[in-house]
Amino acid sequence: MGAPSSQIRLLLVEDVTQVAQYIRNLLNAQDQVKLLDVLGDGKKVIDQIRELRPDVLMVDALLQGKMNGLEVAERVRQAGLDLPIICLTVPQKPIKVGPGMGVVKVLAMPFSGFDFMNALEAAHAEHRALAPDSLSRVYSVFAAKGGVGKTTIALNLAVAAAQLGGYRVALVDGSLQFADLRSLLRVPESAPSLLQLPTDRIAESDLQEVLWRDPSGIDILLAPPRVEMAEMVTTRDIEKALSLLRRVYNVVIIDTPT
Repeated sequence: MGAPSSQIRLLLVEDVTQVAQYIRNLLNAQDQVKLLDVLGDGKKVIDQIRELRPDVLMVDALLQGKMNGLEVAERVRQAGLDLPIICLTVPQKPIKVGPGMGVVKVLAMPFSGFDFMNALEAAHAEHRALAPDSLSRVYSVFAAKGGVGKTTIALNLAVAAAQLGGYRVALVDGSLQFADLRSLLRVPESAPSLLQLPTDRIAESDLQEVLWRDPSGIDILLAPPRVEMAEMVTTRDIEKALSLLRRVYNVVIIDTPT
């Protein structure tokens, strides 16, 4: 599997090469944080947040481009993107942290690896504590034998969760050999499946292209339509897809094979 679910996903906006490299070196020595990307300016930060789904955004307040770090933080806040932002600065240019500013922590340069990890972990933990409903839940539906209505139960659970309101729900057809959900919903054979996902890095845009949108409002990741195609799907493919689904959806329900 890729990054463990407890790993903090970090997006860094830093235009000073030496600072960016220093942070890379700090992160190379541990496995609690995954550095998703380093952006040299704030122009693409909104798009990258939506695509990469970081847990924390770290931005240099002293960016030299058209937008400084505080302006980047303000753009993120105005876009309605809910994630904690840590600002890097120097002691000569302190930053105030307050409600509505978007910035939750300030880290003065130069900083040690201890200070860096403390700020990152605290920002992540505090954000999770304030937004427990945003955490994803994964449920597996299984049965000891076939023909007992397991797939129907999984579908009904997903639909019921979506009807609660405010929840994004995904249903995964884990029965790769038999494509139970595809059969139950009478989805055409031409509909995309897990097999169409990239084999390397998966982005949210890739996921949206292969999900089947049910009239009930849930998104379904279908199994391939034929047995010989199912054999092309690896365990790693499934793990990567589930990892991303957990970051995009509040509820993920898996219809497991019998």
